[in-house]
Amino acid sequence: ELKNMNVQTKIIIPYLDSNYFESYAKKNNIDYKKINITRLTLEKKYLILYIFRFFYELFLLNKLLKKENPDIIHINGSYQFKSFLAACLCNTKIVWHLNNQKENIVVKMIFRFLIKFKSPSFIVASEKARKYFIPNISKECIVTEIHAPVVIDSFNQKENYNLKKKIIIGTTTNFSPQKDLITFVKVAYEIKKINKNVEFCIGGAIRNSQNNYTQQVMKEIKKLDLKNNIKLLGFVSDVPLYLSKLDIFINTSAWEGSPTAVWEALAYGLPVVTTDVGSIDYYVGKLKAGLVSRVGDHKGLSQNIIKFINSYELRKEFGLRAIFIAKKFLNVERCAKLHNIHYKKMLEK
Repeated sequence: ELKNMNVQTKIIIPYLDSNYFESYAKKNNIDYKKINITRLTLEKKYLILYIFRFFYELFLLNKLLKKENPDIIHINGSYQFKSFLAACLCNTKIVWHLNNQKENIVVKMIFRFLIKFKSPSFIVASEKARKYFIPNISKECIVTEIHAPVVIDSFNQKENYNLKKKIIIGTTTNFSPQKDLITFVKVAYEIKKINKNVEFCIGGAIRNSQNNYTQQVMKEIKKLDLKNNIKLLGFVSDVPLYLSKLDIFINTSAWEGSPTAVWEALAYGLPVVTTDVGSIDYYVGKLKAGLVSRVGDHKGLSQNIIKFINSYELRKEFGLRAIFIAKKFLNVERCAKLHNIHYKKMLEK
């Protein structure tokens, strides 16, 4: 979309775990460059490698950025210290994209330390992200709130809000404490007590780095005797197809910046039940595109699901409004326009 506005983008990505993203960039004719850099992760092997190779990779990244000589360097994620330092050494304008509302305390401290020496402009995924990361930022600093976008044309509009004999409730997520799948399991248990014709699905990757948390979730499923009620589908490559099989979408995240999975569910027109994270309070709560509960409130989430199960009119009303809200506010075209405005403000300053 930015290409259509005469903004050229080149993405720098690591070799490791980037094949899917690389194919997506190729498909959309976006320039990219692969470089041998290590991502920051709590996986012990890669964390040691990240620390050991830090200055060498900083040199490689800085060399590449100087060669590309961009007008703006856009850093995606509060933990991208290496990218920030490499950009600083280029003396180029920097936008730092903060796309979550919570972070590891060490990461947050390093982030706060670095921006004292060179203040970039910021894009925040939600007001909660701004308050968490940069609550006292100077009024002179350019800060723009931009939600995660959805390619609306990828989603057919849901037409039938009748429930099948087997009601399917699902989420798109990965296994991590951030997604609070323990609450998801507790919701499934509450619903099972009321309606036994409900099946729950989790569409999302199970990563080695989150093995301990995955075991906690599996233990909770076994404890509540839900092995036949919850299906683990693994990584979902075709999200629109997956959503078309659901009757109700649920999001139990403990924190988010701008929850793409929820926006995608809205775009398809699913009745959405979600926790109040990121910019949910506005796009879902205030605009009445779904039913919102407190973080960790499995009983509140369950009650909202039951409301949708019991009322065809409610499912259809919220489903159609969800499509309207997604088309108006959450589309990728609007997101690109806001990025372009932010970039222009930076260049004019």
